[in-house]
Amino acid sequence: MSVMVQFIVENVPDVDHFIAVSKKWEPTMEADGARNQMVAVDENNPSTVSLLSEWDSHDVMHESSEKNGDAFNAELGFGELNWITHIWQTK
Repeated sequence: MSVMVQFIVENVPDVDHFIAVSKKWEPTMEADGARNQMVAVDENNPSTVSLLSEWDSHDVMHESSEKNGDAFNAELGFGELNWITHIWQTK
């Protein structure tokens, strides 16, 4: 069953850099199975960013995250960020 994955990161120190890195990594995530990728910024709190994407399963997304997460975070260069993850089952 496919899932919609939503990552929310609050208090992003440089939103433009976060967006640029996220966009740069979209082809890698697509190769791992991500579809319909989107980066969104909260209108009410512009330092809050959400990454959304559809995956075949939670396990497929998790495998990609394990493989690429450290390199993605290193490229962001912000140190430790608080990532909130929501996994939505599509119906």
